[in-house]
Amino acid sequence: PCMSGFPESAVGSSPFAITDYAVADDLGGDQALERLCGRIRSRCMRVIVDFVPNHVAIDHAWVTTHPHYLVQSRHGEHLRDPGGYFAANERMFAYGRGLLWEPWEDTVQLNYGEPEVRQAMLSVLKKIAGICDGVRCDVAMLVEQELLQSTWGNQLLPEPGLKALASQQVNSEFWPTACSKTRQLNPSFVFIAESYWEREKPLMDKGFDFCYDKVFYDRLVLGDGEGVDALLNLDRGYQDKLVRFLENHDEDRAANVLPNVDQHMAAAVLTLTSPGLHFVHDGQQTGRQRRVSMHMTRRLPEQDDVINTGLKARYQMLLQAVNGAAVRNGGWERCNIREILEDGADLGVACSRVMTHFCWSPEEGGGPFTEVVVVVVNYSPHTVTARISSKVGSQGTCMLQQLLQGRDIILSDRLSPHSIPISVETFTGEGVRLILQPWTSHIFDIIEK
Repeated sequence: PCMSGFPESAVGSSPFAITDYAVADDLGGDQALERLCGRIRSRCMRVIVDFVPNHVAIDHAWVTTHPHYLVQSRHGEHLRDPGGYFAANERMFAYGRGLLWEPWEDTVQLNYGEPEVRQAMLSVLKKIAGICDGVRCDVAMLVEQELLQSTWGNQLLPEPGLKALASQQVNSEFWPTACSKTRQLNPSFVFIAESYWEREKPLMDKGFDFCYDKVFYDRLVLGDGEGVDALLNLDRGYQDKLVRFLENHDEDRAANVLPNVDQHMAAAVLTLTSPGLHFVHDGQQTGRQRRVSMHMTRRLPEQDDVINTGLKARYQMLLQAVNGAAVRNGGWERCNIREILEDGADLGVACSRVMTHFCWSPEEGGGPFTEVVVVVVNYSPHTVTARISSKVGSQGTCMLQQLLQGRDIILSDRLSPHSIPISVETFTGEGVRLILQPWTSHIFDIIEK
């Protein structure tokens, strides 16, 4: 579906079937990339490139020059799984794949049982670290030892007749060594793992700075407010190393899977104000509907691909709203929220379908607050009346009380003209009463009257 309707001339090649980690000569070679990185850094940005550790292209030179770098059928595995192998140079090579996925038929699987493969891939990382600032590691969990063994077993043994290093080196984890040795060359180099199957914590423990939070994305798409709320209660240090996103090249467009615009924007607010690294996918902010394969060299004109033209303006407002120091790199705490029943009764029961947190800048030790933001999202299809308050005795609450004690303040929404006069005692005490419409989202500034 993500390729249909385009002419054959629109099909390029897979960006995940790599023949060499080098810039083509007609694009200026590696020197052109070095110059580009320099210009980007001069604008206070950094360059992250893709690294594909699990496989290479089926026309990679190693198929001929270093076949022992690649997983092969040694005991008739290709007879039991003919769709998983291809013939070349009188050998049967395994297509690249993951444990639970179909083979990628334009790739060949790397054999991490061969020490030389690890050295070769480490050399690639060192080359990248000498030019760029980090890597997004494609399906990084596939080269964890547990998954390699589950997928390939004895096919990872070094090829008979070739000298191998000690067996404990062959069976050791690749990522801790790769991350450590690469950072020896470039200490600020960033490792980002595209990770699935809840492998985030093991990959962090192996050296990754950030890991994809696919669970967060899945729960947002399902409309599972309570599930999202539970994830936001996880340890802050762990959340700081997660990549939160509402769309990427492997998922259907957010405008398509979340056709209710208010829910879409509520999900975007939660994604972009939660801890961690935040991705906004190209076209997400304009409301593009159709996911186009990475193999394609073109896409539909924007006017033919966008149904709700109002999304663009709402994203512009949202991206401006989160572009302050408090949201981007300030302190962050969850708030208390209690649902008020239709008869006005406040039973003190937490309401997990409404999520709220507040951010401040600068963080502890940086002096008095210069910016305080309260985020409130009703991630449900029902109207909710609730009281929202900061957590008694928490770091952020104590600092806020000191700053605003006795002052008249206003909650002023960055996403709408909405504002609410309150006292700091209300926010840090009994709570601010709000009526929240379905899928409502607010990013409130706390400002003095």
